[in-house]
Amino acid sequence: AYTTGRPENGYQCDAAAGRPCQYPWYWEDLTELFDLHASLGHRRVQYCQCWVYAGVYTTLARALGIPARVVTIFNAAVDKNNNRAIDKFYRFDGATGALLPADDRAGALDAGDFIWNFHVWNDVWFTRPDIDCAALGASAGCADGWQAVDSTPQLLSEGGSGVAGAVYQMGPASLALVKANAHPTCAAQTGALSAGKAERYGCYDTEFMIGEANANVNEWVEDAASPTGYSLHAAHLTDPRGNAWDDAGHSALSKRPGPISRRCWASSLGCGAEEDDITELYKFPEPSGPGAPTLPTCAAEAAPAECSGPRFTWTTDVRAAAALAAEPAAAQVEFHLGMGMAPRLRGQVVNADGHPHAAFTPSLTFSVPADAAAATVVCAFIVTAVDYRSVPVDGISGNVGSATVEVHVPPGTTQSCHATFAQEQYAAYADEAMGTFSLKVVATATAGGAWAVREHQKPLCTPVLGAAVDGASEIECRGMGGVWKA
Repeated sequence: AYTTGRPENGYQCDAAAGRPCQYPWYWEDLTELFDLHASLGHRRVQYCQCWVYAGVYTTLARALGIPARVVTIFNAAVDKNNNRAIDKFYRFDGATGALLPADDRAGALDAGDFIWNFHVWNDVWFTRPDIDCAALGASAGCADGWQAVDSTPQLLSEGGSGVAGAVYQMGPASLALVKANAHPTCAAQTGALSAGKAERYGCYDTEFMIGEANANVNEWVEDAASPTGYSLHAAHLTDPRGNAWDDAGHSALSKRPGPISRRCWASSLGCGAEEDDITELYKFPEPSGPGAPTLPTCAAEAAPAECSGPRFTWTTDVRAAAALAAEPAAAQVEFHLGMGMAPRLRGQVVNADGHPHAAFTPSLTFSVPADAAAATVVCAFIVTAVDYRSVPVDGISGNVGSATVEVHVPPGTTQSCHATFAQEQYAAYADEAMGTFSLKVVATATAGGAWAVREHQKPLCTPVLGAAVDGASEIECRGMGGVWKA
């Protein structure tokens, strides 16, 4: 089951060995689903997903008189060590000199943080007499109102459940405190928690939710002189490439009050008007930042076990959210912000033979001043088919393809590098269910002692069977692919 953290058969139904199951969209009535569950002795489900649990949770909460709603957050940050940041690591390739994602090494794929394409949980409304508002310097009732809870938590919780030992739980985290970047501690924290961990994780995983909705992005680059093997390259309050659509916690959406319109029932193409944007309840407008992380600084010479290894060894620089480092200074090469993408940066890749958006071409642009020497820039492009957790679908980074391009840049000129990736390179990874959700494109450029890293997620749209594709202004995509728009 999803709630174990280790879903069986890749989030898909498995009818083998006499264990039939149905995909969530098979069910049209919760009463029928509950009756079947009871008749089977309340056995654990074989397959389910976050949006299904959230829908069931909403029904149960409302039946008990508790106001509840489903919330979908796009670009949900999974911060594994509660430093309110997503940490990305890069290494230099000895053969080409190109800068590559460090996670392409065997055994390292699940070692760091991730940004999920989306995640779904619930908001529920109630008061929080258990929160000591005075200790936070706030007035009584400071944590009342909407609370975030997650029926499919991504990580083990140590944040105030009152249960001895870590459990799969997230929340209830007060949205008022999440937005204020405040993480209180709870009297209910027991079991495996020490006093230090109580301060670190906050009350009912408020700390995790702050990061999930508004994490920074830290970039680490391989550095032989560093005790950890990596040095901090830059810390960013928003997407390092300046693309708001890639910000952690880009948007939190619910459904507008009232019944679902007939147009939305008929097709997902008609559901846009149903959205209720509640992002402002989780954070201030960007660039807002998640506040100062609470993970204690780990000394390299005496790091506790939980801080061991380059991915979990932090410095004061990482904790200073407002201290934004710039790209390394280069005497001769200027890397221009942003990654180009033909035919366009935003929007899905269309998995349909011959469609103008079936192939895509990422590019980087750079220049050399007229009074500087010529430079040679090495570009690397790595494209990986990933699921909605941003994890490679087959455990291999660069499974779609990669390319290394070397460009000579004369003084006083602006040049670019690019590589094209065709539909046949990713088509085998397309999955109607919850397999490939997007294509992760990493583009890097190095020249001398300078470098630049650009990263972007391209959602994948496989048209539904029978959909008109040629010349269509809108295409309905299979599974969770959404709608492609020209």
